[in-house]
Amino acid sequence: AAYSLGKLGYKEAAPKIIKLLNDKNASVRSFAAYAIGDLGYKEAAPEITELLKDVDALVRRSAAYTIGKLGYKEAAPEIIKLLKDSDKDVRVCAVDALGNIGYKKAAPEIAKLLKDKESYVRIHTADVIGKLGYKEAAPEITELLKDVDALVRGSAAYSLGKLGYKEAAPKIIKLLNDKNASVRSFAAKALGELGDKESVLEIMNLLKDNINTVRIYAVIALGKLGSKEAVPEIVNLLKDEDSSVRGWAGVALVELGAKNKVPQEIISDIKGVLKLYKFDDEMAKRAQAALKELGVEEDKK
Repeated sequence: AAYSLGKLGYKEAAPKIIKLLNDKNASVRSFAAYAIGDLGYKEAAPEITELLKDVDALVRRSAAYTIGKLGYKEAAPEIIKLLKDSDKDVRVCAVDALGNIGYKKAAPEIAKLLKDKESYVRIHTADVIGKLGYKEAAPEITELLKDVDALVRGSAAYSLGKLGYKEAAPKIIKLLNDKNASVRSFAAKALGELGDKESVLEIMNLLKDNINTVRIYAVIALGKLGSKEAVPEIVNLLKDEDSSVRGWAGVALVELGAKNKVPQEIISDIKGVLKLYKFDDEMAKRAQAALKELGVEEDKK
């Protein structure tokens, strides 16, 4: 019930949910903590902080998650202790929480988990290091581009792009041929972020990839890189079976000074990617800018 009330955003129930944080049942304490986070009820943050020391790993996980959601920096010292927790999910929630509250002071401690034995932990750690902008860990993240786990390789490439670590570009280029589609996608995105024009031809090869997501991130990268030589290949994507590929092709063409090649019917596809990528500020701004350049009024809905 507490979890459902949190999802429903029923803040009036918060005082009663707080009482459940002391319930003798660990599942109840855990769901109550999640509910507090979903309600954004920061007044309960001190009580949630106490749960970071709970004997049950499930409760420690939910408490760390909620602290991150509430943005309660005062709990950071306690969360840092959980980076050494025996439970891998607790360690992941601690990493994510510190990233969500933007606690850069913890970055050196978080970076130690780049060598965690659990790939799941390494994935989240690389991502959070990128989010915190802790460039000092870039050499270690570069090593993860060779990780046995594909998701770790992808997360490492993405993080290095965020960090602007151009020294890793030659190794990221190799990932454009990775057998895993997510890795190829993140590698293309990272090279776009790094402004690596040496990789243009290799990224252009991905415009014919059989996976939609790879084609999307390839065309996004080429638009970011200002690769005008790719215009003819990108024009071909305006007939792609996937609407998001068509939409980002339209955006890229506008960015490359070829808006005259964007037909009217692609505007709806660009609007579609704007809705899909609202979670990413930079991507959303690029789609909005393209629509504006095409003379389309912003949808106020």
